[in-house]
Amino acid sequence: PIDVLTASGNTDTAFQSPHSSHNNNGKHRPTASSGPSTATDLSKGSLTAPLLARAHEWATVFMSSPMYSFLMLSSILLALFGGGIYIVADVPDDPGNDIFDAFMTIVMIFFLLEVLLNIAVNKREYLWSFFFWMDLAGTASLIFDIGYLLGSGASWREQSNADAVILRTARAAKVGTRVPTLQNHKMFVVVMKQRDLKHRQAAEGSNEMEAKVISQRLALVLSTRISCLVIIMALIMPFLQIGLYPEADLSMRSWGQRLEIAYSDAIDELDANSSLIETHSFQSTVEDMLVFYSTLDYSPFDLEGFPETLVVAGRVVQVPGQSLLSTLKSPERMQNGLKVSLESCEVERAGCGSGEFPAIYFDFRVPNTLEVISDFILIFLIIFGMVIVSFDLTRTLNLLLVKPMERMLGVLHTYASSILDTVLTANKIPNPEADKEYIETDLLEDLLRKLAHVAQLSTHFKVDMEGLDNEGKGVMLEMMHVQISRSKSIGVETNAPSIKTLHSLSSHRVASLTINEDHVNSWEFDVLGLTAAELSQALLHIFFDSSLGSKTTRRFVTPEIFTCFADAARENYLAMPYHCYLHACDVVHTSWRVLSQVQADRWLSAIDQYALLVAALSHDMGHFGRANPFLVETKHELALRYNDSSPLENMHCAKLFELASDPKRDMFALADKDDRKQARKVCIGTILHTDNVHHMEMVRDISTIYEVNSELCEMAAGSSGEAYSRYLQDVLQKDTMKWLQLFLHFADVSNPTKPFRICKAWAWRVIDEFFDQGDEERRLGLPVGMLNDREKVNKPGSQHGFINFMVAPLVFATVRLFPTLHPMSTQMAYNLEEWRELWVQDANPSQQDITKREEEVGRIRDTADDLAVRPERVLAAYSNRRSSVSRGSTRIRNSMSNLGHIQ
Repeated sequence: PIDVLTASGNTDTAFQSPHSSHNNNGKHRPTASSGPSTATDLSKGSLTAPLLARAHEWATVFMSSPMYSFLMLSSILLALFGGGIYIVADVPDDPGNDIFDAFMTIVMIFFLLEVLLNIAVNKREYLWSFFFWMDLAGTASLIFDIGYLLGSGASWREQSNADAVILRTARAAKVGTRVPTLQNHKMFVVVMKQRDLKHRQAAEGSNEMEAKVISQRLALVLSTRISCLVIIMALIMPFLQIGLYPEADLSMRSWGQRLEIAYSDAIDELDANSSLIETHSFQSTVEDMLVFYSTLDYSPFDLEGFPETLVVAGRVVQVPGQSLLSTLKSPERMQNGLKVSLESCEVERAGCGSGEFPAIYFDFRVPNTLEVISDFILIFLIIFGMVIVSFDLTRTLNLLLVKPMERMLGVLHTYASSILDTVLTANKIPNPEADKEYIETDLLEDLLRKLAHVAQLSTHFKVDMEGLDNEGKGVMLEMMHVQISRSKSIGVETNAPSIKTLHSLSSHRVASLTINEDHVNSWEFDVLGLTAAELSQALLHIFFDSSLGSKTTRRFVTPEIFTCFADAARENYLAMPYHCYLHACDVVHTSWRVLSQVQADRWLSAIDQYALLVAALSHDMGHFGRANPFLVETKHELALRYNDSSPLENMHCAKLFELASDPKRDMFALADKDDRKQARKVCIGTILHTDNVHHMEMVRDISTIYEVNSELCEMAAGSSGEAYSRYLQDVLQKDTMKWLQLFLHFADVSNPTKPFRICKAWAWRVIDEFFDQGDEERRLGLPVGMLNDREKVNKPGSQHGFINFMVAPLVFATVRLFPTLHPMSTQMAYNLEEWRELWVQDANPSQQDITKREEEVGRIRDTADDLAVRPERVLAAYSNRRSSVSRGSTRIRNSMSNLGHIQ
């Protein structure tokens, strides 16, 4: 009745019942059937309710004030640390104890007042709760600190015979009962904030459920449960050590030293008395030791290094004692025994000396059993606690988070589905997922993606080629030039060989590597340092034995045919400084490493990956050290044949398929018709794009792709889950030919991204080739290229321009799209610094030129460093973004409501 009265503020309405009536003045009056006792109870309730309401209001205001928080925190800190501070500071008893008792009395009174205030303010959640009992226990524990109650006061502490573990547990219990008071105060502050927020929402006419309220309530509940578990474990765990033998027990080593001294004294006694051949002094000491351990849970069962028969002064004497333990039962398991060895010998003898020392063996079966039982109890307690806490957290999360989110997402689903159905109906597009059951966490993202897909469907015209006859297909293909992209099956392909065939192909290794396989699988791999045999085996490993090769090459060619093709390709490469067979093998290795690093097997077909490696091996076949502009300028036969359009690259493609036309060298011998067609398309497309005339266009294209999909690329940089899957689908799989062209061109100019010793060696080779062309240009009377004049070009300086203006833009654009390649951009920046140092030493430039070049090097280094840390930065930003998702839940619900009105 009091709650109803307080809520309504009207006694007439609150207590009206079928048994009550009203007089003419509207006053409540019980009927005759209600009885006099009913009237008396109602009158008491009417008088008590306003007093309780005012008390509740006053308590709420007082406990919400900063003064209360300050006093409460001060009292808690004084209760926790006051006594310890007195001890550490060694405060004199007089008058220190009186002052301390006064403070602790005030703290105890304040704790009692807090219990009453909590009951008045938050009776439903506080009374009989865990913190209610802990507050009472913490308040009661203060009597052990107050001198005139049960405290020690001004008296000396006496040594106690009680178990030290019990004493430690008692101290832990005293502290453990006071710590929850701090958590309880935090809980009250959170509750008050929640109520204040609800009041403000009501005053503003808002019915929103702020995410911060859910967050605070969830944090409160979780911290409360964890606090309970920690406090209980802190109180229980010390008890589990009761019964274990003391870790600081030195009696075992002391008895060993005593036995050694007694044994030495017995030998001295026999040595001093030539008529004495036996002494029992050592035996008496052994008996004393057995008596000492007879009342303990652990005892000795064997001695070692105390022989009973020995030779002293040329005669055989007896020192009995060791055999006394021979009748004792030893543990069955050595793990239940403890060997205590001495560190020195009083007298040398058999078993004591030359690195050997006497030892006592103790039986620890009983202590070990107690320890195991304690461990079992602790394990069961932890499991029980985990089960209880897990169940409670699941229930709490369901009430505080899941249920509100279900309601919110239900509204979202309803409005979004309505909008979706309306758009689909307007565009006469069927909804293939009308009956799909959504996972709540994916609902928002899935619906938005569907809406975007519907927008594309409503603005793009698609033709079902399978439904057209031959004439219709002819119109679409020949007259309208509609392009049909070849369908790729990622992962499992329709033309994949049988499991038995794959097993037979992959059951043995093709290559016989004489170099470290880990070296081949790194960027440290240097083809210039290999013999011809080592290089051949490395190629076989890449094509057949590597993870990529075993899934691709083995399906399309045999090792015998591959070897014939590789030998023929080597013969078709000329002895050029740079464009030689070694360069082709280096590009193969780089392309293979790039494919592995970007997880190409997840989004490229097997034939695409294999064809790229074949193109890498053949991409400069027949190159004779002259650039395309030189061939065009001199009207070379290749320029005339290919109409000045990438004459060298067209020649490389022609030589590749000319070699492959021989069945003995057919690199696609095992491929079907569709795969052979696709392989030719990839080889031609990628090799032609190694012409540097396409370089700037390629940089611009991939940069544009990144800018358009920057958010998705950034998310994928720090993720391997759903974001990465979307990145594969929406970015990479849309135009796989572009990425294949990029990978081969990237590998072709990748020397600046290799370790500097490799980078430098290839740089000298390409510069020598440039200089050779420059010499011929000079002989022919042609303008000498800027990089071809050996009389003007500074070798280290030329590499700075090559990296800064050509390689770096390509590398950075590539790494932004493929974050796993960031070590290459980092190495490139380091190499640029090395070239700058060599340039300064070789050219002796002006300080102005040095400063300008240092600025360019710094920009490259900063960009490389930023790309190197991008995955970690993106992962951290994504984690922070997820924490803010709940704050937008109400905005989403309002937006969907507005969309409902728009519909």
